[in-house]
Amino acid sequence: MRWPSKLHNGLAYYVYKEPGKYELNKALVDYELLLAKWLKRIGLDPNDCHIDITSMVEALVRMDQRELHYKMYHNLMSWNELKQTAALCCWILKYKPIRPEISAKSIYWERINETFCLYLIMCAIKKYRALQNLPALALGRKNVVELIYLFKHRDISCDALAVVIETLANASYAIEPRFTTPFSSRFPPR
Repeated sequence: MRWPSKLHNGLAYYVYKEPGKYELNKALVDYELLLAKWLKRIGLDPNDCHIDITSMVEALVRMDQRELHYKMYHNLMSWNELKQTAALCCWILKYKPIRPEISAKSIYWERINETFCLYLIMCAIKKYRALQNLPALALGRKNVVELIYLFKHRDISCDALAVVIETLANASYAIEPRFTTPFSSRFPPR
């Protein structure tokens, strides 16, 4: 653990120690490669953006702090790759480390951080479902648009995002709406 325990007047307290430069550099390179691969896959030029190192390092450190917080204070809730992805995406959405170059013309650059987070989430869900022997999960276009809108225009906590991701990862059937009538006709005014 990176939180060495110290005693002060008989009480334990913890001091956070950041990951080393090697760990951070490796994580940065891994995410840069993953971003470049994803951008090529969706038809965008990786040279049209860069990762702001300061913002991405801060996102990685915050993710690491969140993991240790979970391990210390939430013993009953296990930390897993889904929660790790949620924590990282939460901070990517706040710091927006992927910065398009001024010359980038595509409309996709407007929501690049949000779309990349959705990609990271779907990768984590795909891996989780494969390990659990669950069938692949397919999100409809409407769901994708709503998630990207949520990421762009709403402030979602790391815990709430973790619940969303774990719910999607464990979904075993499609949920059909129970009522087909408009909301106002189901609950008439008194």
